[in-house]
Amino acid sequence: MDENARKQALGQLIKKERINKGFTQDSFSSLINIDARNLSKIERGESFPSFKTFYKIVEVLEIEPNYFFDFLKYKKAECEKEDIELFEIIRTLPKEIKIKTIELLKLMNKAK
Repeated sequence: MDENARKQALGQLIKKERINKGFTQDSFSSLINIDARNLSKIERGESFPSFKTFYKIVEVLEIEPNYFFDFLKYKKAECEKEDIELFEIIRTLPKEIKIKTIELLKLMNKAK
């Protein structure tokens, strides 16, 4: 994965999490102490956030920093869009539902 792809992946994930938490670009940029134009550049994958900004993003979104890096590992493997979407959905499920989902997927895979 090249640098531009990493910027885009990180930017898309930040945008997704910002929207999931109900923040507009203006309100979120104010909370993380950057201009809305700079946030837009980050979300479009045109630039990386500074360390200070990344720390504020993690803090405001209440997300572990590793979440962003784990996601980039999945992107690095050149997964299809559907693989990543499936991972994102499963990651938010309670553990007992994750276990049942895995069991169901294994059964579906055997049946094909």
